[in-house]
Amino acid sequence: MIRRKLQRDPHAVFALPTGTTPLAVYAQLAAWHARSDLDAARAAFFGLDEFVGLDPAHAASFRQYLRTHLWDPLGIDESRRDLPRGWVDDLAAECLRYDRAIADAGGIDLAVVGIGVNGHVGF
Repeated sequence: MIRRKLQRDPHAVFALPTGTTPLAVYAQLAAWHARSDLDAARAAFFGLDEFVGLDPAHAASFRQYLRTHLWDPLGIDESRRDLPRGWVDDLAAECLRYDRAIADAGGIDLAVVGIGVNGHVGF
């Protein structure tokens, strides 16, 4: 679905999860990109969530997860990636900034939501 959406709309806006659920999806997207069968350079990617208080460079941050498994393998420019900044002092203002960034991108076209082993939908 992600590939088809990108083929139809190269400027699509995605909301994507972390965790184990999407790893195979991200690996397939990276493989297509490596073979030049997928171009996601003009799309926008929003992570679903982030831990509060965790430094964005921390290996356990969702920012680093998405960088490692999705954004870097697909060559997504920093300006086309976003997720909540859980390390800021004013979380209410950050929520407004994040909502505004999604709205400015045109809204979410396709959201992938993970299902955790404990039954959670999205984190």
